[in-house]
Amino acid sequence: MQLIHFISRHLIQGRQNRLLRVEVTRYIHHHTAIIKTRSIDDFNLWQLSGIGHID
Repeated sequence: MQLIHFISRHLIQGRQNRLLRVEVTRYIHHHTAIIKTRSIDDFNLWQLSGIGHID
């Protein structure tokens, strides 16, 4: 019983590490996406304000 518990705990920990890696990657991607969309919004505002208007 103790051995099964030990093995299952290690399997769960291994799975959590993989999940953690996935979560970190997803977090980074999510934030780079926010930064990209934010810069696009800034660019649109810049164009709408007429500063970036090209005749």
